[in-house]
Amino acid sequence: GAGCVDYAEIIADLDEFAAKDEARACIMDWDCPGGMVQGGLAVEQRILALDKPIYSFSAGLMASMAYKLACCTDGIFATADAQIGCIGVYCYLLDTSELYKAEGVKPVLITSGKYKGMGAPGLSLTTDQLSLLQDRIDESAANFYNHVDEMRNGLVSRDDMQGQTFTGEKALANGLIDGVVGGIEDVAAML
Repeated sequence: GAGCVDYAEIIADLDEFAAKDEARACIMDWDCPGGMVQGGLAVEQRILALDKPIYSFSAGLMASMAYKLACCTDGIFATADAQIGCIGVYCYLLDTSELYKAEGVKPVLITSGKYKGMGAPGLSLTTDQLSLLQDRIDESAANFYNHVDEMRNGLVSRDDMQGQTFTGEKALANGLIDGVVGGIEDVAAML
């Protein structure tokens, strides 16, 4: 692969860590732009169920779902030049209707309901479909915001949950992390 790790692999690694008596603590080393909402809850629950210390660290990118998962650990640390945050949710679709129209193609979709077939190539989304997607995004975002509020003890303002990232010092000042370190070795020394 391209360095990708899926949720099942993270859970398997955490299970292995939990089962090893000689493993006293764990550092999750993040360099990730985020991930899918679906499946993330199982990882959150697995991290929170651990009875051994677990910390998060990043010298790169700890964004979106990676940050949400990091919030479940006992502490979050990053280098000064790491990028932390990107709290929020989005959905990306391509409206290819004008492209199809320019090619003289008119798609026809026959469905059993106003949401079935939503996003079919060559068709624009209806107002109802866009509204449904916005409701899903708003629900997922509210869950994300509330999670950060709970896990970070209300230290992160909603102004800092608008999809932006912060470098280490700013992330620390804004409550997103617990410390700026020189590297993962500094976090290991805390354990």
